[in-house]
Amino acid sequence: MMSGTRRTPFKTPLKPPYKTPTRDRLETPSPDAFKDPVLVYCRIRPHDGPTSIKKVDDTTVRLEPPESNVGYDYRFAQVFGPDCTQEELFDVTTQESIKNLLNGKNSLMYTYGVSGSGKTFTVTGTNDNIGLVPRSLDVLFNSLRDLNQLPRCQLKPDGANGYVIVSEVEAEKDRIFLEKNWFMKNRKQQQQQTQIEDGEDQIILDVDLSLGHIEDNSAVHVDNPGNGFAVFVSYLEVYNNSIFDLLDSKFNDPIRRTFTVKNLRDDPARGVYVQDMTQIHVKSAAEALMLLTKGQKRRKVAHTALNAVSSRSHSVFSIYVVQAPLGANGQLPRDAPVHSSQLSLVDLAGSERTNRTNNQGTRLREAANINTSLMKLRQCLEALRDIQANPSRASSNKPPYRDSKITHLFKAYFEGQGSVKMCLCVNPSADDTTENSHVLKFGELAQEIQVQRAAVYVAPALPEEVFESTTASSAATTSAAESESDAALGSIRFEIPVPVLHKFEIEGDPFSAEAVEESLRILSLRRESNREPLSVRIAPLLEKKLDHLAAAVRLMRNPHQEQELLALQSMNQMKDKEVAYLREKLEKKETEVGSLRVHMKATEREAASLAKEVDEKKWELNNANLEMQRQRQKLQSKFTSHVAKQTAKFESKNEKIKERFKREVRQREAVIQEVARVISSPPAAADVEMDRHGTERQSRRSYLHASSSESDIRRDTEVGPRGAAALPTPSSSSSRSPAISNPRHRRSLSQGAETGGWVDHHPQPEVPLSTVFKPRLRGKKKSVTRLDEADIAKKGKYILTHQDQDEQGGLETRLVKGEILPTATGGSQVVFQDVEVLRQQSPTADENGFATGRTRSNRSYRV
Repeated sequence: MMSGTRRTPFKTPLKPPYKTPTRDRLETPSPDAFKDPVLVYCRIRPHDGPTSIKKVDDTTVRLEPPESNVGYDYRFAQVFGPDCTQEELFDVTTQESIKNLLNGKNSLMYTYGVSGSGKTFTVTGTNDNIGLVPRSLDVLFNSLRDLNQLPRCQLKPDGANGYVIVSEVEAEKDRIFLEKNWFMKNRKQQQQQTQIEDGEDQIILDVDLSLGHIEDNSAVHVDNPGNGFAVFVSYLEVYNNSIFDLLDSKFNDPIRRTFTVKNLRDDPARGVYVQDMTQIHVKSAAEALMLLTKGQKRRKVAHTALNAVSSRSHSVFSIYVVQAPLGANGQLPRDAPVHSSQLSLVDLAGSERTNRTNNQGTRLREAANINTSLMKLRQCLEALRDIQANPSRASSNKPPYRDSKITHLFKAYFEGQGSVKMCLCVNPSADDTTENSHVLKFGELAQEIQVQRAAVYVAPALPEEVFESTTASSAATTSAAESESDAALGSIRFEIPVPVLHKFEIEGDPFSAEAVEESLRILSLRRESNREPLSVRIAPLLEKKLDHLAAAVRLMRNPHQEQELLALQSMNQMKDKEVAYLREKLEKKETEVGSLRVHMKATEREAASLAKEVDEKKWELNNANLEMQRQRQKLQSKFTSHVAKQTAKFESKNEKIKERFKREVRQREAVIQEVARVISSPPAAADVEMDRHGTERQSRRSYLHASSSESDIRRDTEVGPRGAAALPTPSSSSSRSPAISNPRHRRSLSQGAETGGWVDHHPQPEVPLSTVFKPRLRGKKKSVTRLDEADIAKKGKYILTHQDQDEQGGLETRLVKGEILPTATGGSQVVFQDVEVLRQQSPTADENGFATGRTRSNRSYRV
């Protein structure tokens, strides 16, 4: 509560509330006499917790932020507290709009507020407590109950904000289609639960007004009861700044949003309209509510942190009343003028703050589009307020209607084609204080806007037969007015007084003295009565009759025609202002055209100079291309000569490398021949001693040496650190000793002497042997042509086969045998132990070895 000593700054509108002028004031209208303000109402939602908003009186609401001691008052046309009923709200805000709708005027009513403030409840309500839309439909059809409702589909929307009268055959086809695709289909689904699935969210709409509701039985007066009426409804949704038709018969999947996006069109005569929008002719409030429920099932709603069922789009439910004068037979002529009026009830989606809703993904994108559209609405209202305050800024500060679909759709209302009302819905919770302050400021801004009053619809004259078929009360009132005016006019014509002429009643002789005396008396009476002037005698009567005549004229005057005349005068003034503005604009445009012509000439001169410069640049570019071609040819010749020189140089180097390789090959062949010669020669000195069993035992082993370089021996006879044969040479023995091994190494007795297997090495192709003796190896044998480390890793014996010519020119095959021993470095070493020679000799050979026959010998060498 606020203390009594604290001064509270009150927010008040910039202008006092506008009062509708009386009929007497309309005789001298002011420029603002034909404008109406945007009426803004405020409704406070019931709340159990701490609040920051309270109702002060019927027109004032006070905002008291919890963190501040200062309160702010906001004044509106009407403030409804938490205990306000739906009926009270409707009677004040919307009932007058229903009357205007039936009398040919357009109206717009929309709710505004944050998410969870009760906007959808205000517009739709529940079955037990209906909102603005169901009550509007009830009151509308209650008012049309005793009037002429046209047959269904006799009037048909043309898809461009107009209506056409169709033939009875075409109307019957449309009735069958409408009954089959809408009303019959929806009646079968009345008992089904309304359910919408949206990804992981699932929302149950328990409001189905078509199943029955508590009706509003009130009605309003209709000024043109002799017309024929038809009621159409439409239901639109503005989702992510795109317009969708919720009553589109082609709609298939409400979850995947597969229906077609509708486009807005501008027409100078018809205003802004939704192209190919579905409008359905309804005959009762139940049918209209059935379509409303059908559209609600297709609306986009979702769970949020602030509201369990939050609208993710703006919805627009529009009611159209189309009326036309009937013919003498009570039927609608094909050429009858048709007039339509519209009431749009808009449920704007609530503004949201991301730090409170924690929206992500699709919800965040929806909230961004909602806030953007509401911001564009605020910008349009601010621009309208600035234009009305300063009309000279109209050309530079135009309202951005086209920036948002919702503002573009209702552009015509703010430009004088209907009245505008707004209902602010606020949640008094202390948590919503910041959001509510913006809502209340927006409401103050909106009620500063003055909207041009629309022209009054005047129905054409009705035939007498049709006029007599209207309601009894209207007929009686009209008849009484006409009879009174006729009586007043008749009295002026026949009741003007004339002089009184006294009659002579003489009995007997007319020339007697008595008769003459009576005649004199009567003549004197006539003379006395004619002394007063006639004008004086009839003046009171004339004054009285003139009063009667003025009253009759006032009765015969049509108030609608007076209002229409005043509206036309206002429109004429606006047109004059518009013409003056256009003339001023034309002068500005002519000045701009002159400056543009000067600028164009300067631009042409600049273009000519630039073209000349371009030609010069092209000439320079051509010269540069020629120079580049000359340089390219020069470089190409240099490159060709350089390549030739380098090619000759590389070929010379290649020849030298080939010669070196040939020398190395010859050296290797000499080394191999020397090794073969050493192998084939007998041992020079061998110490042989006998053991106690009488067998020979080698006391000293000699290694084969070759008189080649250390690198050649190592390359030809050694293999890697882990197992290659090693043939030490005299030069290498002095500089580097062979790998350390154990000559007495014996394999495990369990493996056997021959278990390791043989490595049969054939380094060169061999001549087939024709000897009887053949090499026979016990155990496993692996024949190789090129010795590798892996070949001797798990073998125990090694044999090398070598063929050459002996001294007599015959074939001699040497089999060099050795044992594979492990070394200290982890590799393997071959120790040669024996050489077998296969050679053929003639039995008759002489002492020089030349034989006349052939012999076979087998010698074994110990090394």
